Amino acid sequence: MKLPGVSMISTHNFFFQKDKQQLLVDFLLHGNVIDEKYHLILVSCYFNLESTNTIIQVLQKKISLCKISIYIDRGEAICIGLDKINDWIKNKHSNNIEISFKVNNSSSLFHAKAYCLFSDTSKKGSLVVGSANLTGRGLTDNNGNIEILYNTQDESDIENFCNDLKILENDFIDVSKINKFVADDDYYFKYALIQLGCFVETNDITINAVLQHTYNFNKKGKEESRTDKYKQKGFLEGNGASKNYFQGINEDIETIFIKYNNTYNIDWGKYSIRTKFGHWIPKKILGYLDEIPKEKQKIKECQNSISSDLKSCFTKSKEDMVEEWRELLMDDRWVDHQNITSLEEKNYNNIIDILTQETEKFLKDKMEYFVSESCLEKLLLRYETFNISFDFANQDEINTFFENLKDNCVKSINSDKVDKKIDAIKEDIKNINDEKPGDKVLEIFNKYNLDINTNILNYCLYLSIKCQNLIFLNWLDTDRFIKIQEELDKKNKAKKDREKATRKTDTRSK
Repeated sequence: MKLPGVSMISTHNFFFQKDKQQLLVDFLLHGNVIDEKYHLILVSCYFNLESTNTIIQVLQKKISLCKISIYIDRGEAICIGLDKINDWIKNKHSNNIEISFKVNNSSSLFHAKAYCLFSDTSKKGSLVVGSANLTGRGLTDNNGNIEILYNTQDESDIENFCNDLKILENDFIDVSKINKFVADDDYYFKYALIQLGCFVETNDITINAVLQHTYNFNKKGKEESRTDKYKQKGFLEGNGASKNYFQGINEDIETIFIKYNNTYNIDWGKYSIRTKFGHWIPKKILGYLDEIPKEKQKIKECQNSISSDLKSCFTKSKEDMVEEWRELLMDDRWVDHQNITSLEEKNYNNIIDILTQETEKFLKDKMEYFVSESCLEKLLLRYETFNISFDFANQDEINTFFENLKDNCVKSINSDKVDKKIDAIKEDIKNINDEKPGDKVLEIFNKYNLDINTNILNYCLYLSIKCQNLIFLNWLDTDRFIKIQEELDKKNKAKKDREKATRKTDTRSK
């Protein structure tokens, strides 16, 4: 008996862009019969867990799946991350579905795409091959890539496909082993290590930079810009003369930012490894960067709070700017009419009214931009991140990133001390659970007198490189990292205070 609700497929097309998800499902269900035991095989180079869930959920409305076998490239699995994959597998196991998740471990990119659904009892099924990866653009986005999909229910084709896949399994490993590396895994290891972190660049946007107004000084203004009179006006440093007329609420705005991002005051760049590509920091430490933008409600609440603060001081800011503008224009004569049409003919009779109108427009534009989502997220997060995509064509680029990261790491630690003890450390980590290293890693640091309290990130990175094992970087999380850094900051502050006190004592004695 055929599956109910499955339309007959009579398409002779090969190329598809729209409705590829439904087409794949219809292809897979076509030719199958009602049966309680279905095996789904998913073969893809690039892979997305959400897209996979979408396909599985649609299929489960029609049939009962007892097993899912997945075959993807190791580089893609590393990019997704073992933690996310393990969570996904556990979720499927909880639904009584047997999961086999394997990754290609050869020196070539696994670029195949195929999808197969068949019944163990009837030996009937359906096979779909083509160009579409199991990703949003490949299959589940309605207007994604243009792809080829070819469907067959020929039993010999399906049998040959399954047999070939079994032969290929010699080049595959279980996904749980993607972070276990041997000598031949040099490129995979380098990529996996870099993928544990991200490159961070500081947003070149500040509260003052967004809210300030810059006056264009004329010749007289430039000549007198070094006088005490200029300094007393409290302009911000920069080109021309700039001032933030909302300056009085800067601290209030930062307090709001801290409320919605409790790591706002942390200078992450200070604790990273500097490279010529940007600051490199483990993703576990910078996890908040992935969380806040998704919480749109928080962004909205932050917008509302800051809008309220800006409006509350709008009148005072407007009065201050109008008065200062008038002084610069009329009393000091440091600026000209600055393209204000009403003042071009030196018609200063209504100067206060004219400047009030111009100032009001300027300040409202500044306020509107400041609380816009694009600006506010940059101010709130303070940092932007970028990652490197996996591709065997990028090997030279990955090697360059890796070597630069390693070189900068070595500059900050006593690498000779580590090198002398590295064989013993390699033996010690053999007995540590990779997934939950816990206090065992800390015991290694203490055992070999490695001063992680001064440079924990660099030591974790260097040990991971020397041991070709990511256990040290996996051990380092946000709470542990911040705790050590806070203790280090206290020690450094105490040291500076002592040095300052010593200098004062020396000055008095003289």
